[in-house]
Amino acid sequence: MNASHNSRNPDAPSILCIGPSFAPKRDSEAFCTTKFIKALAECGAQITVIVSAKTETDIDRSEMWNSVPARVVRIPPGAQKNLFASAAAAVRYHAWYARWLSESVRQAKLLHQGSPFDIVYSRSPPMQGHMAGYWCAKELALPWVANLNDPWEFHQFPVGTSVQPPNNRYIALSNFWMRRTLRHADLITYPSDRLYHYQRIFSAIPHQSQIFPHVGNNQSMSGGGEATGSLANFHLIHAGKLGSNEFTGRSTAALLEGLQLFLNECQDARHSTRLTLVGPEDLATQAHVRRLGLDGTVVSVGRLDYEDSLKYIESASVCMLVEADMPEGIFLPSKLVDYISAGKPILALSPRVGVVADLVPGGGITRVDPGDACGVRDAIRGLYIDFCGGTLARRSPSGFQVDQFRPEVVANRFLKALRELAVAKKEGKPQRA
Repeated sequence: MNASHNSRNPDAPSILCIGPSFAPKRDSEAFCTTKFIKALAECGAQITVIVSAKTETDIDRSEMWNSVPARVVRIPPGAQKNLFASAAAAVRYHAWYARWLSESVRQAKLLHQGSPFDIVYSRSPPMQGHMAGYWCAKELALPWVANLNDPWEFHQFPVGTSVQPPNNRYIALSNFWMRRTLRHADLITYPSDRLYHYQRIFSAIPHQSQIFPHVGNNQSMSGGGEATGSLANFHLIHAGKLGSNEFTGRSTAALLEGLQLFLNECQDARHSTRLTLVGPEDLATQAHVRRLGLDGTVVSVGRLDYEDSLKYIESASVCMLVEADMPEGIFLPSKLVDYISAGKPILALSPRVGVVADLVPGGGITRVDPGDACGVRDAIRGLYIDFCGGTLARRSPSGFQVDQFRPEVVANRFLKALRELAVAKKEGKPQRA
């Protein structure tokens, strides 16, 4: 390992990370990548991140993004202006985003000459990170680790709708890069074992894998403002995208109908119960709120900066998770990790078989089927009884549940995997084709 940079952790590697989506972009994948890079750096790794410098109209202004101890190289999507050179790059790299990819490889070579990297680490979505990861690892002759937080591309999701489905040409090139990544990366990492098995079956390509979940937050974000809430209020919080704002189409129908059933049965709870939706407004959800007469109970505050959303989570009596209705839940929602890290009881509308269901025995999660309004009613009633009795804290996640998502725990496991990979490569593991 190139360890001269770090006396605090001499075994920590120097990592070239290709993470196109990165804070301060207001995007869940950008937040996941940035938090994980921050955790790795705070555990001693020296990290350079190549990101897409696409002009963003929606910037997250949370202060935490200003303290990420990593070198960030921002490359515009159209970095190469010469059209002939752009066409040559597309042919050379067998990829779209060719101008960005070509400049990423060029920058990686220059940076490697000045301060050598030990490993290349690429992340998706978007999957252009793996295109650059493949070529950077090949050009620098370094081990390559690729992380998939979702199935490879949207056309591979188990559920979801698209206004304009990808054309056959796009799908063919996408699948080509999926096969290349799964076959040539030295290690593929996933946030859940179920996602690994889904991708393994879909691709029919055996590959080395390890599971590293999203990381939570160690610091408390509460402090003043409307989101502080009151112990007298039974405050339900949902943070994140819903309905048409999210590709898998997370319907709020059962949540809202179950809430209405609960309030109809428990009139005394009506004055103290509020459901706050943090995230972009969904027109179908708002229309359903009006139809059910929940205007005074359900409040949408729109998109907020990430740190402000954490304040709302900390103000919650119970945090709400809504997943799409699918045969098997393969996703580990990043908002769920934020809920668990905050130590909050969680009501999850989630598939009976899936990642969230697997977490239920660890404590803190009450699960009902995504379309079960009566189940939602019963679950809210039970949580409300505990709230009124002062025993809601018993519904909080266990210490083990929280610890498995602590940034330092996940980051140190990941760094250990990188060290083992580097040793294996030095001992003569066959190089990629």
